[in-house]
Amino acid sequence: ARKLFQSIATELEEVSVEGWHAFALKSTLKPMEELGAVKTVRLLPLFDGYTFAVRRDVESLLPQAYKLQVFRPQGWISATVLADGIIKGVWDYKTRGAQTTLKIKMFSPLTASIRRGIEAEAERLGAFFNTNVELTYEVP
Repeated sequence: ARKLFQSIATELEEVSVEGWHAFALKSTLKPMEELGAVKTVRLLPLFDGYTFAVRRDVESLLPQAYKLQVFRPQGWISATVLADGIIKGVWDYKTRGAQTTLKIKMFSPLTASIRRGIEAEAERLGAFFNTNVELTYEVP
């Protein structure tokens, strides 16, 4: 791993996120910075690298009350609703024939901008699966 890291050293830049030091590809810095500037909603899949990398003690990204819904027993990592870089819920889907049902479980009330973002992501998933997508929500 060290040799690989050294071989791409010129492509990396040291970054600090809330006091945590790491390295990022220079080519990804601008898109990552733009995520903070724009209202962004993503439906991240099971075991996504972003979710997997979230330190379990970073309360600002995932409140303690919801950690067990994301990091489940036996190492299972749920698919998550990411809004503005913060994990706001989990999701699951079932496909039968030409219909996909997407179940969204939010950790906090659903805002209009998050709903629009989820709908755009659902449309993208529908195109990927080549199915119609029906959204259902569970909100506190």
